Amino acid sequence: MALQRFENYLCILLAIAFLTISSFAAAPGYQGQVSFNGFAVPGATVTATQDTKKLVAVTDDQGVFTFSDITNGTWTIEVAMSCFAPMKDQVVVGPNMPPAPPWELKMLPLEEM
Repeated sequence: MALQRFENYLCILLAIAFLTISSFAAAPGYQGQVSFNGFAVPGATVTATQDTKKLVAVTDDQGVFTFSDITNGTWTIEVAMSCFAPMKDQVVVGPNMPPAPPWELKMLPLEEM
């Protein structure tokens, strides 16, 4: 009986420790999607800058980019892709922030391509 009680306490203690560690390990990060007319844009270059810090990512097949090592605060995000007008905006990265809206590219006029 005492051994069973000890095992129960040990399981509960391990579960609490695991949940605590996993909550600290999860960095907020920043993730978004680049699209054109609702379609994913793979291969777009996305740059995040804050003061002297600069992070660069490239969108995957679904147009998704991720900055997993980004720190909390205000960042300037720039999206660039051949044949499309560059985009630039500021975002706030931090805990409990809503998901980023999609970055919707606009095609350049033929004379500017």
